[in-house]
This record gives sequence, C-alpha cells and structure tokens, in this order.
Amino acid sequence: MSEHKHTPEPWDVKGNQIKCPMGHVAECFRLDKYIEGNTEANAERIVTCVNAMAGIDDPAAFVKQAKAAPEMLKSLEAIAEGCSFPDNDVERAIRDRCRAAIAKAEGEL
Repeated sequence: MSEHKHTPEPWDVKGNQIKCPMGHVAECFRLDKYIEGNTEANAERIVTCVNAMAGIDDPAAFVKQAKAAPEMLKSLEAIAEGCSFPDNDVERAIRDRCRAAIAKAEGEL
C-alpha cells in the first residue's frame, strides 16, 4: 500500500465538524440558505465517503469499477442462465463460478 497524502482514517463527525484521530480536520458551513441542517448532512456525507475509501489506493478507479458492477452482475446472471448443460464440464464450471460471484455480490457468501 502506498504512503497516504491525506489525513488518516477513521474520520468522525460531530455536528458540522469533521474530526480525525489526531483532532479537528474541517468544519462545514451552510452553503444553501434554503436547506436547514445541510451543514451536518454534508459533514456526515464527507466522513462516510472518506471512511468507505479507507485502504483503497486508487479511489477514482474503485468508484469507476463500482459503477460498472450492476451491469456486470446482469451479465453474470445471463451467462449462468445460459449455461444449461450440466453434463458439460466447461459450462458447469462457468455456471458455478458465475453463481459464486453473484452470491458474493448479493452478500450471500
């Protein structure tokens, strides 16, 4: 894992203040006078995103892959459904690997 150039996780949020293990990091201010409580909601969203990316070397690449995941899942389901010859070792192996990946994606493993 590469050396981080950002404040280490985990971050925490208290109201509109964002804190790291070493202390205060930032404070969110009200950006939209029409939305009550948006400073706290924005701070919570920032902290959630930062903590979700902990340990991921390239967050941009990770997000790009995550956005492709629903279409990949649909493709795996179609492939698993299309492998309908259980006596064919290759198709059975493909079907089983697809099913395992689908189960993992759906949180069943």
